[in-house]
Amino acid sequence: MRNPGFLMVSIVLVLSGCSDATPHTVEASAHAVEVNPATVSSPTPTQTPTPTPTPTLPDPIHVGHLPRHGVAVDLGHDVALLDMAGHVLARVPGELYYEWNVPGSVIVRTGPTFWILRVGTGVVTPLPSRDAAGAIDPQSQTGVHLQRPEGSLPGVGRWTYALPGPRGLILAQWSGECEVPNALFVSSGSPPRAVTGELGLHGPESQALGWDSRGRAIVYLEEGECGSSFARPGIYAFTGLGAAVPISVRPGIVAARMWGVAA
Repeated sequence: MRNPGFLMVSIVLVLSGCSDATPHTVEASAHAVEVNPATVSSPTPTQTPTPTPTPTLPDPIHVGHLPRHGVAVDLGHDVALLDMAGHVLARVPGELYYEWNVPGSVIVRTGPTFWILRVGTGVVTPLPSRDAAGAIDPQSQTGVHLQRPEGSLPGVGRWTYALPGPRGLILAQWSGECEVPNALFVSSGSPPRAVTGELGLHGPESQALGWDSRGRAIVYLEEGECGSSFARPGIYAFTGLGAAVPISVRPGIVAARMWGVAA
């Protein structure tokens, strides 16, 4: 028979062991569910896209009163606005843009900004974009059906625009091989002739700018790059074949545009 005292000690030890295990188990469970607020990340707020700011256009340039017709001359560093006698009315910084398309508006470019000359108000105002500048005037006319000038090669070159003038005379622009420009007079029953009098494309490089209110054909006689050059490059007013009055004769002209063509 076992000793009763031994049994009592055993029971006490067993109960003691059970009572020690219970607090440890509860404590472990408490640590398992404990949360430290400092380690919890807050939800990331939704980011609202930042709108792209609309570019601020510069202020208009005031050039003062302008006559109905005039010529804008690109001098390489700025654009001079001339009356039909060649007097400088104002200067605008920048360079002419699209001097090769159909005569119409005067557009100036300064870096990324494009400007248009508003003759009626005497200001040069900025345009919103290059696309807006390019859409103002067409690059060439459609449906120009004139006799091909002598000296042109079959299938090479084309008429880019034709401007009817007085006495049934047409001032027309030819773009030939390598885009060499030639301004020619075209009349019914006669072959096209250079404004300087030569037959066909045998005249100097030139650009037809338009007709003024006096019925004169305004032409820029260029310092040729691919074709022949005029002896004294500049802007001229022609009253007939080879009959020209100088408006602005000087070296360094890069391009020219006339305003008031469609008026």
